[in-house]
Amino acid sequence: MSNIYCAICCGPLVEVDIASKPRSEAFKTAWQRGDDFDVNWEQTYDCEIITKEEAVWTTMIMLLGFNPKASGPTNVAFLAPFGEIFDSSVTVDDSPDGSFTLDDTGSDEQHFECYDVDGVDCPNEEPAFPFHPPCYWILQRRLSNYFSDVTTIDKDVLYGVMRSLTATVSYLDINYGDLDKDFFCKDPFKSLPFDILVSIAEMLEYSECFTNWARASWSIHTFLRSAQNSFLKRTISIQMQWFFELDRFLEDDKLCHGSSMRAVFLWPAGGSKLRLGMKGGDFLRLANHRRIWTSPCKDLIDRYCKILPRHLLGEGGDFGYNKEYSSEEEEEESSENNEEVGGENSDED
Repeated sequence: MSNIYCAICCGPLVEVDIASKPRSEAFKTAWQRGDDFDVNWEQTYDCEIITKEEAVWTTMIMLLGFNPKASGPTNVAFLAPFGEIFDSSVTVDDSPDGSFTLDDTGSDEQHFECYDVDGVDCPNEEPAFPFHPPCYWILQRRLSNYFSDVTTIDKDVLYGVMRSLTATVSYLDINYGDLDKDFFCKDPFKSLPFDILVSIAEMLEYSECFTNWARASWSIHTFLRSAQNSFLKRTISIQMQWFFELDRFLEDDKLCHGSSMRAVFLWPAGGSKLRLGMKGGDFLRLANHRRIWTSPCKDLIDRYCKILPRHLLGEGGDFGYNKEYSSEEEEEESSENNEEVGGENSDED
């Protein structure tokens, strides 16, 4: 088993072991009796939750690394589309379509240490970062929230973000999601006007926030049960951006006709909540999709946009980033305008 994990989802980068029997009490008892098993059940995944076919994506690896022989300040990072893992390093090779070659790495070696490069025999001075292609695509889709269309990720900027988060030797120092959370509820909403409640609801970014809000207050619970389809439709589009496959359904009036938007909202909101022991299938895939979107991808994209040059953010892409830069620029412009106005007034006098 490898001791490094995907930089985006923190999942395994190797073929995982699936138990041949469900992780039931009978299975545990048999193991305690000393019955022989191919692999220890404690180090396997439950076959009732996930199958080998559903876990095959964990073996697919991309590698983001640093080219020490880069000729300029840009294009210093490389992105290998295929890789094989061995312990804490990843080996890469030329891609079949020629889009990536070993020359792009600036190294005579084919293998690169990931996260921790303090070892004596480490072939690379700067760490490399492995991740699954599906996780990278979700990260790319998350980035498109800040732009009008799906955007190509700048390798140099992404490498800089990940390089700054190497406090551990196996994964990045970011929030990868938490299964155990406590929620403390109060009910200050009972006396608020309907319009204010609607405004609050539209400001909640995630469906879990909305459902927890309804659990915390009976008045909000009643509000959700009686809400109109048009409001719930808008709520779904705002709070379930991670479920972008649902957009086509919401845009089709024929499909939506006669459908309960409350049911459409609650189905993915509840079913995609990652929890210990959930069974395999569509909901497990959806839950992992949601976790990757809302936790590691959000953290990485927020950091990415903070250091991305402002002119690359595009129209409408700032979203409050580079505030210090913007503030200084506005002060300079304001000072210049005041000087111009003062000069004009002096001429008139």
